[in-house]
Amino acid sequence: MAKPSFARRTLCAALACGWAFASAQTADPAPDFPSKPVRIIVNSGPGVSTDILARQIGARLAEQWKQPVVVENKPGASGTLGADFVAKSPADGHTLLIGVTNLVQTQFLMRSLPYHFSRDLQPVALLARGPNALVVAANAPVNTLSEYIALVKSQPGKHAYGT
Repeated sequence: MAKPSFARRTLCAALACGWAFASAQTADPAPDFPSKPVRIIVNSGPGVSTDILARQIGARLAEQWKQPVVVENKPGASGTLGADFVAKSPADGHTLLIGVTNLVQTQFLMRSLPYHFSRDLQPVALLARGPNALVVAANAPVNTLSEYIALVKSQPGKHAYGT
């Protein structure tokens, strides 16, 4: 598999910095948009930060659009189930997707997907950014990332991690 271009890696990195709000929407929506209820698909479970953000945004959009906005959780397969649902929905802008870094990463980690990320989904807005942190137990014998990497490499199979 060929290495992605610098522009593609940069785009993926930019999207991975926060949540991407994507839709299989036409370039020039009808002037009466939305003409029916809008669905926001969250490709993770209920109660997580992405879900909370989607519900906050959905409430604001419903007020502005004077149309119901329904948030639906479709978790599973590293976000693939929700993304596939949106990719196969009508391209009328009434089905939106909100996802996190896995939305971008999955295309590089899975051999095949039931959709094509850059062809079937269209980024609309970056909604939020959040920090990431790497932490170890306070009594761990490391103080920097370099020390941690050296420790793990020196003891293969001994250390575990969680995300």
